[in-house]
This record gives sequence, C-alpha cells and structure tokens, in this order.
Amino acid sequence: MTVGYKLALPQESNTLLSSTAEEIALHIPIEEATTLLDMHSIKADFGDFEDYVYQDIDFEFLYESEFDGIEDGEIGDELHIVNLRFADWFKPFGDASMPVHPYCWNAV
Repeated sequence: MTVGYKLALPQESNTLLSSTAEEIALHIPIEEATTLLDMHSIKADFGDFEDYVYQDIDFEFLYESEFDGIEDGEIGDELHIVNLRFADWFKPFGDASMPVHPYCWNAV
C-alpha cells in the first residue's frame, strides 16, 4: 500500500522508496507485469522507471541462494550492501527522503 501511495504522489523525489521491503514490494508487480506482457509478445521496458525508483538493486541478491550472507562479507562491505537480513528490511535507508510506513516503525 505504501509503495502505491508513494508512486501516486505528485512531487518528485530522488529517493522515493525508503527500505528494502518497499523495493521488494515494487519489484514483484514489475516482474508480474513483465511476465504478462511477454505472454502477449509485448516487450516490457521498465529500465528508466526502475532507475528512477530504486536506490539500488541490492535486493535482487535475495533471489539467488549463492549470495546468502553477502552483506556480511568483504564483498558486501566493498559494495556497501546493507539491509538484506529480514530483520533489516523495514529499516529506512540512510538517505531516504520519504519515511517508512508508521506500521513499520516497531519493526525498525
């Protein structure tokens, strides 16, 4: 709900999504839309949109088991990968200009 609300806001923000959970929440419908468009032989191109809304795509490491724990190692430090542990998904990004939903405050 929060992601939909933020996408509908009239003002622009360069850090619209505020947490890993919000990035995952947006990623799911984008993937679903891509699949539906592919089924109808329509090429989906969300590239510019994704560049605009995602702070980064670190959350995609969560979809590949070989990257489990990447945020805890040297590579994670070098790439500044954070908030991939489930307990951290709702923590706001350090430079987030939009707050996380108030229901998430206790999770932070």
